[in-house]
Amino acid sequence: MKIKRNGFLILENVISLSLIGLISSLVVSVLSTSIFCISRSYKSTEMLNIAKKEMCDIEYSIDNTDVEEEYSKKMIKDYEIDYKIEKSDKYYNCYKVDIAVRHKDKEVKLNSYVVKS
Repeated sequence: MKIKRNGFLILENVISLSLIGLISSLVVSVLSTSIFCISRSYKSTEMLNIAKKEMCDIEYSIDNTDVEEEYSKKMIKDYEIDYKIEKSDKYYNCYKVDIAVRHKDKEVKLNSYVVKS
């Protein structure tokens, strides 16, 4: 008795197509999740860069002017920036600087001490 095998059976086709569909749906879900995480990470990085730039500007202004205490708010793009400068009583020419950058419901805080030279 001779058995002919000219091609796949219908069952083999259905199984292979379901495996391809399952694998492709997993790949698409992983890619969409990673794209979402990258966009959130980009906003956090941008907020941190803005806070660092403001810290450098404040350090420069403390070195070049007489600042005792200051509190200020300003907007850059969609970001709200609050900073507070307090003179430290314990140390000579030392200032505590607090910076907060907000965007919608997210906030990044940066705290530092600056010594006037």
